[in-house]
Amino acid sequence: MSTFFLRAFLMIAPGIFLAMYLLEEDAAASSLYWWAASKPLMCAIFGIYEAILFKIWVLPYLVDRVVKMLYGDQGSLDETMEHILQDIREGRHDAALKALETYTAQNPRRLAGWTERANLLRDSFRRPQDAVKILQQAVEHISRKEDKAFLLYRMARIYELSMDNAPEAQKTYRLIAEQYPNTTYGREAAMHITE
Repeated sequence: MSTFFLRAFLMIAPGIFLAMYLLEEDAAASSLYWWAASKPLMCAIFGIYEAILFKIWVLPYLVDRVVKMLYGDQGSLDETMEHILQDIREGRHDAALKALETYTAQNPRRLAGWTERANLLRDSFRRPQDAVKILQQAVEHISRKEDKAFLLYRMARIYELSMDNAPEAQKTYRLIAEQYPNTTYGREAAMHITE
């Protein structure tokens, strides 16, 4: 909580000091050229200072709040998932796959584990059929409509792009469009349907 007050002070205090500086009506000082010329410079410095603080503190906070509002806890990653992603980035795919299997068994309602597991199977191990099976398992465990539509959409894309199975992809697109028409992925799937 003290960090919040420190940040608030660092953002508000310079504005108060700048306002006092700009509103100062000292007759003797106002006749000096440097005093009058420094006011726009002070405004520019203050603007840059506030823009930096906004980018460092306010914007990340707002983005975090929006992600939590849209995805709940699904938008944030826990420490275990961070380690798994680090393994993937460093090329330890076998260890990451085993860790993801354990992670999805322990956290079946967390979307990130399922999607990363499917991505790893499809991209690194070149096993798109197994990736589809993982996504089918995930649909059974995930409860949000938007997330289910997302998982089904991922399945359809794997059918279409990785397995060259257009009929199965069309069938999955139709399923998404019929069952989840008011979701983002339901609308996207409807655009992929060819009659």
